[in-house]
Amino acid sequence: MKTISIIVAAYNMEDYLGRCLNSVVDHKWDDSVEVIVVNDGSQDNTLQIARRYQSDYPQIVTVIDKENGHHGSCTNVALPVAKGKYVKVLDADDWFDPKAFDYLIHKLKSLDSDLIITNYSTRYASGKTLHRRYSSSDRFDFRETLTSGSSVFPQSLSMHAVTYRTELLQKMNYRQSEGVYYSDNEWIFYPLFFVETWAFVNADVYQHFLGREGQSMDPAAFKRNTTQLQVVGLHMLEYYSTFNRESLSKARDADLFRKVYNFIIPIYRRHLLWQSDNDFAPHTLAAFDKAIRETNETFYNHLAEEVPRRWMPIRYIKYWRTHARRLALWVRFFFKVLRKIADINRAFNKRRLIV
Repeated sequence: MKTISIIVAAYNMEDYLGRCLNSVVDHKWDDSVEVIVVNDGSQDNTLQIARRYQSDYPQIVTVIDKENGHHGSCTNVALPVAKGKYVKVLDADDWFDPKAFDYLIHKLKSLDSDLIITNYSTRYASGKTLHRRYSSSDRFDFRETLTSGSSVFPQSLSMHAVTYRTELLQKMNYRQSEGVYYSDNEWIFYPLFFVETWAFVNADVYQHFLGREGQSMDPAAFKRNTTQLQVVGLHMLEYYSTFNRESLSKARDADLFRKVYNFIIPIYRRHLLWQSDNDFAPHTLAAFDKAIRETNETFYNHLAEEVPRRWMPIRYIKYWRTHARRLALWVRFFFKVLRKIADINRAFNKRRLIV
């Protein structure tokens, strides 16, 4: 058995795939690493590049060629054939730090946890770097710790930080939403219902590249794809709402509730408080809001108590629902001021973290 399987989803990545694969292929890892490159219906030379690496590293690289179905479909087709004890996803425009990856492989050989958390870095096209550091003791056993009222998982957990035991995902029949962007958020949500043990490895493995034109995280693309965020958000809420949560501790249930809440709240904020008056689309949000209520009325009612900040106690979702599903201009104006303050504060914090 391989130690780790890396799933690389690639769509029109001819300019980046080489950098990505160079970071995870080395013949010293022949017995430990499996790289599954899924060509997601690319129209450029992505498939040819992937097959060249498969020829050069036949003990490591496997290529799957399929029609376009977005990130989730790549995970869904690769996971059932993954042979590693652990599995991690890697976007084709990102890469691993080879030394940190080597250290992770070394640690995985002696670990026996459902979830492994590692550090990661965000590399901006401008040349700046933002490091994300986690800190914890070496190992957590939920069978012992979930009886407490403390937080179970880091709330800022990212797909870049997680590595799962492959058997865990295969046994739970893990499936990710297909045909939409942002389904990687499900990768750090659904498995957490089943994880019993997790460990922290102090290595800066994943190098996340931001600033490429056309990325789903690009602000313009983010704005265009708001409806796809709604689809993923509803899928996450449906999973939470239909899961037999009696099997979960109160601490884990609360953590999972917060995770889906923290994903859905920005959708409301984007519609009600961030968009310009010309882009404001109340009917689109109204349909989403109705679906939320039909899925989980307790969650729906909880949203009504949301305020932008503690010192700005405006229950803007409740106001919008109550007043003919519109939002007063004065509320939007004050939030614009709030956004300016938040932007200044965020820029200040980034200057402190970027090296």
